[in-house]
Amino acid sequence: MDTLKEAGLAVIDILFNIYIFIVLLRFFLQLVRADFYNPLTQLIIKLSVPVVWPLQKIIPAWRNINFAALIAVFILETLKIVVLFSIGALVLPHLLGAIVWACGDAINHTANLFFFVILMQALLSWFRPQGTNPVLEILYRLSHPLLRPFQLIIPPIAGFDISPIPVMIILKLISAYVAYPIMAHGLAMA
Repeated sequence: MDTLKEAGLAVIDILFNIYIFIVLLRFFLQLVRADFYNPLTQLIIKLSVPVVWPLQKIIPAWRNINFAALIAVFILETLKIVVLFSIGALVLPHLLGAIVWACGDAINHTANLFFFVILMQALLSWFRPQGTNPVLEILYRLSHPLLRPFQLIIPPIAGFDISPIPVMIILKLISAYVAYPIMAHGLAMA
């Protein structure tokens, strides 16, 4: 494969991944009931409207679970796989294989999303900006459900909360031992 084609595939993959992260963020922000008036939440919602809004007309939400956003993630994942394989002139997996791969990739994206949310929240907590920061509020809302059980078990050491470390390790293990095998199984279903 020539370099220009590889670069084009990389750009397409990155653009799909960024938008998938945005739609995943929308799903999890609604799940944790983040402040709707937060500027970051408003940005995420506005950016995800083109894909999620048409699905919301068909698929209703239940409580604070936005099924339309979740299905949009799987549609985007499957579309990404089809586009990348088509442009790359590779053997496209069977439709079921593409869906299985999309499930594995969605798990991987979710683990990576929370990994970076926890990392950013931990790093920003060292600098404690004055006043309220909309980004810190969102990061706290997203990371709190994962960190809280570990914070109850692992006390702060010398004033430092080290509970993010085991959570981040678990998230990377989920990527390596759950998501990647599912993706490989989807690829094998050619």
